[in-house]
Amino acid sequence: MTIAQLSFFATSTPIQSRHKKIRKILELREQLKEEINQLYSSSPSASPLINSPADAAEVFQPLLTGLEKEELWVMCLNTRHRVMSVEQLYVGTLYASNVRVAEVFKSAILQNGAAIIVAHNHPSGDPTPSQEDISLTRTLAQAGKLLEIDVLDHIIIGHAPWGWVSLKERGLLGF
Repeated sequence: MTIAQLSFFATSTPIQSRHKKIRKILELREQLKEEINQLYSSSPSASPLINSPADAAEVFQPLLTGLEKEELWVMCLNTRHRVMSVEQLYVGTLYASNVRVAEVFKSAILQNGAAIIVAHNHPSGDPTPSQEDISLTRTLAQAGKLLEIDVLDHIIIGHAPWGWVSLKERGLLGF
């Protein structure tokens, strides 16, 4: 290698610099998720109480707003509907995320949770539920009945001015 080639690797290009920033943001996001779950598990009586779709959306929005790919998250709740954990299950593509139903309930089963709320984002910003979203929600609700774990809602997070949509509020939960 020549000196010129070595100096190329020693200096950071704009793309390399951008990738470093992206990696740092992703690391911080992972740390935030871990800190949130530590807070929820260390003091159950101080963890958020979910009484409405708006309460659930308030927890999910900081995690799911403005992402470039779909992500599916699950909130596990105790019998009093206090948050036990919030976990990312899937990162999909720009348009979709494939979901294995059993994995959605895994954390609730392991934590002896009473209920779950599922959330995902729409990178387009429009939280209008697709037919796939509705179908998944109904499948999860049926599986939840068999497992005796309530599926309280499926929240779709978008961008302003749309905000978010609750499939429960729209009567699309399958009950």
